[in-house]
Amino acid sequence: MSKHCMKNLRCEINITPLVDIVLVLLIIFMVITPLLQSAYDVAFPVPGPAIQNIGMIRVQLNDANELYVDGSKIKSDDIAKLVSGHPVMFEATDNVSYGIVMNVIDAIHKANAKQIAIRTRPNI
Repeated sequence: MSKHCMKNLRCEINITPLVDIVLVLLIIFMVITPLLQSAYDVAFPVPGPAIQNIGMIRVQLNDANELYVDGSKIKSDDIAKLVSGHPVMFEATDNVSYGIVMNVIDAIHKANAKQIAIRTRPNI
């Protein structure tokens, strides 16, 4: 090209397509965002009168991470043979670590307990 042609040539970027794309993306995100924020309604059971746990083995875990089965202190290794094939009601105090609670529940589950119930207390 000659120098004369280069002087008359305007080098500009046309931003109209860019603005169109940005506006379309904005509209898409505005429509999708409320759909992503949906939540599930969960109905928690209302505490009622005490349920009779006849035939269930009661496993308790206290603040000192000591295990009790039906009121007798046991070692954590012995839980499998005591709960195998029986329904179990498990409870732990509030100050026990979540990881320790899950380890005990996992040990009960691996021992093929018939059913595992977790006892809760209403907030006082």
